[in-house]
Amino acid sequence: MRLVLVCGSIREGSYTRGLLKQIIKNLDKTVCEIDLIDFREIPLPFFDGSLENRALAEPFVQKIIEADGLIIASPEYHNSFSGVLKNAFDFVTSEHIGNKPIAIMATAGGGKGGINCLNGMRTFLRGLYGLVLTEQIIFDNSDFNENLECVNKGSLQKAIDLAQRVISVSNLLKEEKLLIQ
Repeated sequence: MRLVLVCGSIREGSYTRGLLKQIIKNLDKTVCEIDLIDFREIPLPFFDGSLENRALAEPFVQKIIEADGLIIASPEYHNSFSGVLKNAFDFVTSEHIGNKPIAIMATAGGGKGGINCLNGMRTFLRGLYGLVLTEQIIFDNSDFNENLECVNKGSLQKAIDLAQRVISVSNLLKEEKLLIQ
């Protein structure tokens, strides 16, 4: 089982990245392999649809293909998810992501929401035929300390539980495929 977490923020002091790293720290590595995709470390070109352009994004796309489940987190910018995240998933097709369980999370500053970010992610992931779980979670900047750690223990536990749910659904889908074959 391979779980891939995708960070939709490239900001240096990113609450989104801090949250995903905390989730990874709290998951059982014996149950699944875990990858974190951080576009700050692996920048992608702007998508233009050309073969040369797609080749530059192949390492990212390959991680998505190999994933059994995904957790995608983004800050909310101007009532939507980040442009970095949208650009990245423009390289992905329904063949890469279709029927994979996906959890979505948002970090929103100043108590202004996050729901529009989640709705936007849900819409584009549905267009790729991803199985976006109904549960979702929003974190406010007040949930984090100066070390980018989530100090809201209840919300952090919900995020960890949601990650566990992605793993469980993925395992159920694998079992179902075995039964069908």
